[in-house]
Parts: sequence; C-alpha cells; structure tokens
Amino acid sequence: MSEEEQHEAAYEPQPTGRREFPLIRLTGLSDAEARGGDDLPMLYRRLAEVEEAAQEFAHNPGFVRSVLAHTARARKLLVGASANEAVAEMNMAVSLINQAIISDETKDMRWRIFFVSLVWFGALLGMEYGFRSMADSDLSLGKFLPDLWQYLWLGMLGGVTSSWWGMVRHARSLSFDPSYSTWYMLKPAMGAIMGGVAVLIIQMVLLALSREAKIDHNHLLLIIAFLFGFSERFMLRLIDRVMGALFGGNGSMRGGKDDSESIS
Repeated sequence: MSEEEQHEAAYEPQPTGRREFPLIRLTGLSDAEARGGDDLPMLYRRLAEVEEAAQEFAHNPGFVRSVLAHTARARKLLVGASANEAVAEMNMAVSLINQAIISDETKDMRWRIFFVSLVWFGALLGMEYGFRSMADSDLSLGKFLPDLWQYLWLGMLGGVTSSWWGMVRHARSLSFDPSYSTWYMLKPAMGAIMGGVAVLIIQMVLLALSREAKIDHNHLLLIIAFLFGFSERFMLRLIDRVMGALFGGNGSMRGGKDDSESIS
C-alpha cells in the first residue's frame, strides 16, 4: 500500500457497535515498520497528522494539551531512537482523539438520556397517584407507601443529578462513553429505589435500638435519600454495616467499586 493509500485508510469511518464513527486508525504503525530507522520520517508525519486531528477540538484547550503531551513525549522518544515507545505514546494520543470523536458524535444520545430522565419522573408521579388512590381501600400496601413517596422523590432527584452531572462532566472533557448509556438511563430509577430503601433501613435500625427512638423532623432523612440516590457507594456501605451488625464479620462490599465511580 502506498503512502497516500495508507493516509486515506487511516481516516476511514470504522465500525463501533451498531454505529459507525469516523475514527482514526494509523495503519502504517506496525511494530515491524516502527523498528526500522528508515521509517522515522513516516513516524514524524504520523505525529503531525495526530496533532492536526487534535486541533479539530480546539474549543477544548485542556483536551488538546493532553493529546499534545503524548505527541511531545513521542517526539522525544524518537530522538532517543525508541521507536516502539514512541508508537505507544502516539497510540495513546490517537485513543484520546477517537474517544473525543465518539463523544462529539453522540450528542443525540445524551438528549435521549435527558428525556428518559423526565419520563422516570412522570412514571413515579403516576405510581404515586395510583398507590395513593389505594390508601382508602383495605390494601395495607396502599396505606404504607404514601409515607415513603417523599423519599422516593428525593432518591430519584439524586439519581437524576448524578446522571446529568456525569453526562455534562464527560461531555465537557470529550470522554463520554455511549456504552454506559444504560446506566445513565436507569440511574433515576435506581436512585429512587436506593433512596427509599436507605430510609427504611435507617428507620429499622432506630427502631431496633429503641422503641421510642424517632426523628421529629424528616429533613435529615430527605437528605439521606438524596445522597443514597446520588451514589451507590453510600448504599453499599450502609448495607455492609447493617449486615455486619446483624450477622457479624467483615463486610464483603467494602473492597468493591460500583459503576458510578468510573462514570462520575
């Protein structure tokens, strides 16, 4: 393949899942070619191409600086005749640019996640209306749930806040990963569930400590519901401590990481 053909192939749209993105693929950087001293001009040309591609995202100076930092290290390594290490640095720069391309091409997905969050609020409103209409009946479930709705709302608000904050943060840094779209879409529902369950656990613990123990004002419980809806870490730690208090031994969740740590 000639140099011109390699250059054209390097910027052909590459398939990623069900959607194609115009990713960069530097086809001329095989290990065998990189080890040859005669290929140094080609490596410098590839570096220039990567730096030029980074300038497409000049609206994000921090991102451009991170890419240029890799290419600058690659140039220093080439001066020291360390072609393999230079290629590794160049590939890291290309990986950042490809992630930025994917992030920029998935704006429509972020809008869908935003509207799905609003749908969750509508679903919770409908569920509350339905269960409150059961409160006058003989169904004990309908009489019990109305006291829990305020915590479900705050838990869902925490989940939506976490989802939107994560999207905005990663979109600004050009690192939004569409493979996490399911997490973003389900986060409001998970937040409502975890916020409500967290309040029930705390109330259960207070009741176990003392029959007369109660919280006069529910502001603290509302804040707790929001925090537990915002992050699964709080929920895992609470369950871990409650299980340890009830059954003894060290909890098994303390060493784990939940998805929200990697996303947000």
